[in-house]
Amino acid sequence: MILFVFEGEEREVNIFNALKELYFNEDEVIVEFTYNTGFHTLYKNLKKNDMSLFRVLQEVSKKRKDDKLGDYNEDDFSEVFLVFDYDFHNKSIPLEQWNKNLEEMLEYFDDETRNGKMYVNYPMVESIRYTKLLPDKDYYKYTVKRDECIKVKGKPESGFKYMAASFSAYIGLDFIQISDGKTEEEKKTVRKNWDMLKRQNVAKAHYLCDGRFTYPRKKTMFTQTAIFEKQCKKYVNTKACCVSILNSFPIFLYDYFK
Repeated sequence: MILFVFEGEEREVNIFNALKELYFNEDEVIVEFTYNTGFHTLYKNLKKNDMSLFRVLQEVSKKRKDDKLGDYNEDDFSEVFLVFDYDFHNKSIPLEQWNKNLEEMLEYFDDETRNGKMYVNYPMVESIRYTKLLPDKDYYKYTVKRDECIKVKGKPESGFKYMAASFSAYIGLDFIQISDGKTEEEKKTVRKNWDMLKRQNVAKAHYLCDGRFTYPRKKTMFTQTAIFEKQCKKYVNTKACCVSILNSFPIFLYDYFK
C-alpha cells in the first residue's frame, strides 16, 4: 500500500489522478492525503511530534469529516511520498530559515520505504504548466524571481500562477489530465505529453546538477537534496534571488518506474 501526502488538493490530486490511470496497476492500493498547508507548517508539527509523520497526519485527519487515515496504521504503508511546493516567496520567516528547514526535511525524507520520500516543486505545482509546445527545447533556461511569484492584492495579472497560465502553450491542465469522456486516442496523447514532460524535467534536473540538458544515464546522477542544493547555490542565494522552474511529478515518474 502506498501513501501520497500532497500540500494541496485542487491541483495536486487532479494531476496525480492522471498518473494513477496512466502508470499504476489497477490493483495497486493508493491512499492520497492532502495536508492543505505548506512544508514549513508540517516541519513545525514534525518537530513537536518527534518527526513522526504518521502521527502528525493522523491528528489532522481526525479533525476532518472524512478521516482518511482513521482505519490505517503506519505499518500498513510500504511506501510514503510527500509532494510540496518550495514557495520561497512566502515571507512569514526569513529565507535562510526557510531553506534550512527544507534542507532538514529533504535529508530526513529521503527514502520512501523508511521515513518517506519528499519531492519539491519549484516554485510551486503550477510549474507543470510552464512550457511551450512539448517538447520544449528551451525548458532548461526558464527561471523566475522570488518577487515575481507573489500575488499582489488587486492585481490579478501577478504571481507565478498567472505567469504559468499566460506563458503556457496549453489552456488549463487538460493536456495532462484524464477527464470523463476522453477517447483512447486522447488518452494516448496525454500519456505522450507526460512522457515528454518527464524527459524535459529530468533533463533540466540533470542540467541543474551536472550542467548538461540531457537525459541522465543513471538515476543516481541527481537527488532531491542535490537539486535543492544547486537551486540555492546557482539561483536562490544570488543577487537575482530566483529559482530554476521545475516540477516534481515528472521526476517522480522517472524515479519510481523502471
